[in-house]
Amino acid sequence: MHQFGWLRLKYASEAKAGKSAELQWGERLPFGDAMFCACCGLKNRVSDSDEEFQATLKPYFPEWKKSLTEPEPEFQEFQFTLKVSWGDVWRRIVAPDETTLEELAALIIEAFDFEFDHLYQFEYRNKRGQNETVICPQLRDGVYFADEMMLGHLPIGKGESMLFHYDFGDDWKFNVLIEDLSDLPDEYEEPKITDRFGEAPKQYPFEEEWDDEDEDC
Repeated sequence: MHQFGWLRLKYASEAKAGKSAELQWGERLPFGDAMFCACCGLKNRVSDSDEEFQATLKPYFPEWKKSLTEPEPEFQEFQFTLKVSWGDVWRRIVAPDETTLEELAALIIEAFDFEFDHLYQFEYRNKRGQNETVICPQLRDGVYFADEMMLGHLPIGKGESMLFHYDFGDDWKFNVLIEDLSDLPDEYEEPKITDRFGEAPKQYPFEEEWDDEDEDC
């Protein structure tokens, strides 16, 4: 199963004479979940519980006794200084840790003089290098939602970035860099736009051309 990408397994570096190396831990993979459901007669949806997952596979791996689980990330109690860029144009935003990503999305849209009338999502890599997506609350098929996740919940730190993807039709993509994490001063109890550089792009660049054509007609 490891060789075919169903599971990721780690064995002890040395094996006792006449025995195979001891299995230390196993990690389930999305492809494996799908194949277990399709081929092994498991439930239509594999449980998210690691304990139940291990119990299911224990007959096949009797030496599998313990699993190391990743600790829950700590809430980052800092003031966030964010640099939001579109090409060479950027805006700086300072926000407390309890700012939701929905509030951040609205402020980014305001900072670039856009209308907040489209769907959006944030994308980043967690500490394990896995892609995670935080979607706007109008979408239903997701794990993380922007109105529930705060900046302090993000598993990324100073010097790391996430992508703000706005309007899936026109595909506006902004890079959001965490420039700094610092103690919370009283003057920044609410998220604010603190600095601007460059002229914001037109959200609908063809509108002016259409208006000119209508006037000519």
